[in-house]
Amino acid sequence: MYHYILESAKQTIDAAFTYGFTCNGKRIKKKEFITNSTTD
Repeated sequence: MYHYILESAKQTIDAAFTYGFTCNGKRIKKKEFITNSTTD
């Protein structure tokens, strides 16, 4: 049961940062995916 709750929390937090959310009246925008590639 603990593992299920932990994984659900991780997915919820990840979704919040992926889609953006509001915190204390401030809009937290979605995260930008930065690729670290060494090839051009």
